[in-house]
Amino acid sequence: MAHYQKAVTERVLAHLNVESQEHVRAELREAFSNAEASRALVRLEALEQRLRSRWPGAAVSLGRHAAASLMVKRLCAGSALERSISTLGVLRTAVEQARLWGREAAGASTTDPLLAGAALWERRTRRVIGYEDMPQLALALVQTGLERTA
Repeated sequence: MAHYQKAVTERVLAHLNVESQEHVRAELREAFSNAEASRALVRLEALEQRLRSRWPGAAVSLGRHAAASLMVKRLCAGSALERSISTLGVLRTAVEQARLWGREAAGASTTDPLLAGAALWERRTRRVIGYEDMPQLALALVQTGLERTA
């Protein structure tokens, strides 16, 4: 389970009594393991609705973080890179390194530093299985405007 999904799970479970935690944990695990981000989000939203009446704090926490917890799955669906990224920290490190190298490579040009850096990251880094998909992830981040928040 990805680090962020684990954090979301813990936030949600913190609002529940012990008897309810295992059932909700299993539902969250099933939703997060869904191959398609859209279907996983539907399951998370359904769980949020069920939690709303008895555990409103858990519902709010899940609602606030559900979409973000599926971002890598949505942007890299089915790729080796998606399967390799086990923590948000790995993605953040890769994006920040790509930005840093991109700024150096782009200099004063109008090239987007993230896109320029992704190509350098791909050539210099071989630690993450699926690293060759990093340029596509960088492009997806740029297209969704998320490169500014990572």
